[in-house]
Amino acid sequence: MANADSLGEVIEASTRQFVVEVYEEADVPDFGAWVCVEPDDAPTLFGLVSHVETGSYDTNRQAV
Repeated sequence: MANADSLGEVIEASTRQFVVEVYEEADVPDFGAWVCVEPDDAPTLFGLVSHVETGSYDTNRQAV
């Protein structure tokens, strides 16, 4: 569930990285910014923004 400080939702994760889909495009954190993920019943994870990408939500359509 999103709280007031949430920027998005983790949609992919591995031992090296996590991918987040932001709720609003204007809320994308700056390149090089520190971000944190607070999973339920797990330690807080911190990350550094190293890649930002814009694309379509639907994999069958191209972004315009």
